[in-house]
Amino acid sequence: MPKKNQTTLLDPQRESMFQGDLLDLGRILRGMIGCEIVYLCEMPEPQVTWRIIEAMKLLDLTRIICLVKPEESFLSDQIPETKTTHKKARSSQMTLSIRMIEEAMCDYTILHLPAFFA
Repeated sequence: MPKKNQTTLLDPQRESMFQGDLLDLGRILRGMIGCEIVYLCEMPEPQVTWRIIEAMKLLDLTRIICLVKPEESFLSDQIPETKTTHKKARSSQMTLSIRMIEEAMCDYTILHLPAFFA
């Protein structure tokens, strides 16, 4: 028997998808209304991370789960001349986003996926 507040499976009837600019705080708020947990399938840029944290605080949401994909999964790795530059920039942005989440005073889980999930 699941413990209270334990997530066991995602319920498709309770899921909804919102499209829009992730820098648009109003759109993020509309998408998060009624949520208990925020799931990020990919670590966003720091500006987007800040907007998500801001929306969570406004809605009194305290739980976030983030998936961090390995660097090998990024599309620019297929373009040799941008591979090193892109990895450095992406790694720096990801590190900043992770630090922002860690310092946001919320309950968080950051899952670093192995390369075979990419």
